[in-house]
Amino acid sequence: MHAKDANKGKMIKEFISWMLSEGQSMTSSLSYAPLPQRAVEKEKAALAQIK
Repeated sequence: MHAKDANKGKMIKEFISWMLSEGQSMTSSLSYAPLPQRAVEKEKAALAQIK
């Protein structure tokens, strides 16, 4: 894997992590529905499996 690809993967993982945590507090102001807590927990568990 190229360093550029590894960096891109790391940035995507960090962004998804942010979306599942701090980003959830911004959903109302952006006219989006927040994810159900159960979905957030499942997604965080799946994200933890990505290396």
